[in-house]
Amino acid sequence: MSSPCRQSQHPGRSHRPGASKALLVTSVALTALLAACSSSGSSKSTGSDQAATTAATSAAIAQAQAFVNQYEAAPQNIVATQALPEAPPRGDTFGYLVDPTPSNNETAAAVKAAVQAIGWHYLAFDFDPANPATLNAAAESALAKHSTVVGVSSISSSLFSASVDKQYLQAKVSIEVMGTGPGEVLDPPFFGPSTGTAGYATNALAGKVIANWYVANSRGRYGVLLEHVPEYAILAGFTDPFTATVKSLCPKCELKELDLTGAQVDGGQIPSALVTELRANPSIKYLVFDFGAFTSGIYAALQSAGLSYVRVAGEGPETTDLQALGNANKQGGWTGYSTIYYGYNSVDIAIRKVMGLPATTINLQPTQLITSANVGDITEWNKPANALAQFEALWKVPTTPCTLVCNG
Repeated sequence: MSSPCRQSQHPGRSHRPGASKALLVTSVALTALLAACSSSGSSKSTGSDQAATTAATSAAIAQAQAFVNQYEAAPQNIVATQALPEAPPRGDTFGYLVDPTPSNNETAAAVKAAVQAIGWHYLAFDFDPANPATLNAAAESALAKHSTVVGVSSISSSLFSASVDKQYLQAKVSIEVMGTGPGEVLDPPFFGPSTGTAGYATNALAGKVIANWYVANSRGRYGVLLEHVPEYAILAGFTDPFTATVKSLCPKCELKELDLTGAQVDGGQIPSALVTELRANPSIKYLVFDFGAFTSGIYAALQSAGLSYVRVAGEGPETTDLQALGNANKQGGWTGYSTIYYGYNSVDIAIRKVMGLPATTINLQPTQLITSANVGDITEWNKPANALAQFEALWKVPTTPCTLVCNG
C-alpha cells in the first residue's frame, strides 16, 4: 500500500467538491495531509526566457496539429471491447462508499444505474473524507450488509485500517479502489483495473492532447505556464506527459511549471499565485491546468490583471470553463472527462473481478479536444452519450432506459 501522500484520483469535476472550490478534497482532507505531504509553491522553467519569433519547426507544428485533429470529434465508442462470456449472475450486492461531494454522488448515480442494469443490488454507505475513521466504519457496514464487492473512489487504499483489511480478507470480499495512483500497488483485499499506474492513463492522454494543442496553437511563439498541485499524485499523469511532449516537439518553447500547495488550494489563492507568475513572465500567453477544478476565479483574475489575452487550457473542464470558451477564453482548449463514464467503467471492472475474469479494461476514458469551435451550449461533458448501453451490450444484459446521459 502506498503512503497517504499519494492520492488516488482527480480532485476535480470527476470528483470535485461541493459549493466551495476552496475545499477541493475528494479523498482525505488536504489539511490532514499537509504536515506529511506539503510542498511549497515553486516554479520550474525550461526553454528560452524570451518569446522567440517561433520556437517550433514547421514539421513539429504539423505533427502536433495532426495529433490534435484525431480528438476534435466527440468519441462515439467506449474503450472496453471485450464482451463477457455470459451475463453476470444476478442477485449480488455492490456496496459503494460515498463521500458527500457532488461529483462523488454523480459517480454513485452512475454506479447505481449500472449495477441495477445487471440485476445486482446497490447499497450506499456514507463517509466523511476529512475523517478516515468514518471510512473504515462505512467499510465495516458494507461488509455487515453482505456486499459481494465494495467500491470506493478518490482515496488511497492505505487509509483503510489493518482491522478492515483483515475482516475483508477473512470474508473473501474485495474492495475496488477506483483509480490507482502512480506507485500504488493494490494488495488484497484491494483491487483495481490492474496494479500500478492504471489510473494514470486518462490523465496521460489528456496531457499529450493539450501539449500538442499548445504547440500547434501557439506555433512556438509564446510560452506556457503549467499549474500543478503535487499533493494529488495522480495529476502528475497529466503534467509529466504534457511536459515531455512539449519538450519533444518544441525544445526551445518557454515552459514554466508552478507547483501549488494544498494550503493555497484551500485558501483560494490559486488565481493570485498564477497572476503573479504571469506578470513576472510577460512572454507567457498560455495557462494550462492539470484539472479544471482549480480554475475557480481565474477568468475574473486575468481580466482584472489585464491578462485576458492569456489562453486557458487543461483537463476536465468545469461548467465555467466550457462557458468561457464562448466568451472570455475563445482561444482556449480542454480535454473532456466524464464522471458518469467513470462510474460505468468501475462497475465493468468489478463485474469481471466477481466472475473471476481478467480486468481487460483499464481506467481509461475516450476524450475530446473541446474548443470554441465545437463546445456549443454544453455545460458538462459526458461522452459517448450512450456509454451505458454499450457497456450493457458487453455484459449481455438488456438495454435499460436512459436515466443519466441520453444525448448530446
